Amino acid sequence: MQGGRSPPQKSSDNYDKHENGRLWIGWDPRIWEIKNVMSSEQYLHSEVYLANGTFSHYMTAIYALNQLSHRKNLWNDIQSLGDRINMPWIIIGDYNNVLKVNDRMGGNEVQEYEYRDLENMMEAIGVYEHETQGPHFTWSNKHSQNLIHSRIDRALCNSLWFTKFQDSRIDVLNPHISDHSPLKVWMDRHNMISRQKRRFKFLNCVTEKPEFMEILRSNWQQEIEGRPMYKLWRKLFRLQPELQKLNR
Repeated sequence: MQGGRSPPQKSSDNYDKHENGRLWIGWDPRIWEIKNVMSSEQYLHSEVYLANGTFSHYMTAIYALNQLSHRKNLWNDIQSLGDRINMPWIIIGDYNNVLKVNDRMGGNEVQEYEYRDLENMMEAIGVYEHETQGPHFTWSNKHSQNLIHSRIDRALCNSLWFTKFQDSRIDVLNPHISDHSPLKVWMDRHNMISRQKRRFKFLNCVTEKPEFMEILRSNWQQEIEGRPMYKLWRKLFRLQPELQKLNR
């Protein structure tokens, strides 16, 4: 590249589990350090650190196989990981699996058996789909006839992720020549550095302020996709900074 230097880069992959190396992770060591902990032909499970050595979170990169029975093995592996993890965790990538009936447009109608195993795994280990900004569908067969769109790329996170990274955001980007849309995760790096956390306090007196009900109503009416408990959770997190302003 002329006119400048390329940033340094490190990487890991799963070539030892599959001859084509189905998963690759690259990172800038000036910002991150990633340690591969466990892998298979369908996932790479890693510990993610800041460059200064501070642990940030766990990350599992997913590239699920086409067969439903093979994906069931993947969900079992993820559930086994989840039974041992008690730190912030994001599971992201191509699940090759819908999760709701409205996750596919065109082609065959979504049937319960397609997402039952994935749904059971999520409930067993307490992970929730992270909301996204941008198009709902992340994959298309790009056919001029019999066009099919589906949502099979996603990020699942545990409660500790949502607590630590309350401002995290995931954008669904333009697929360009690919049939998949990339997912871009935005995180506030200032929140990744370990420090004493301030506890949120709800002061009863703020309910007497005239703007309280309007703030509450406005926040609650903004739609969030996901299961009922996840929606409640995210709305409460979103409400906290607004109430903190009233506290002051």
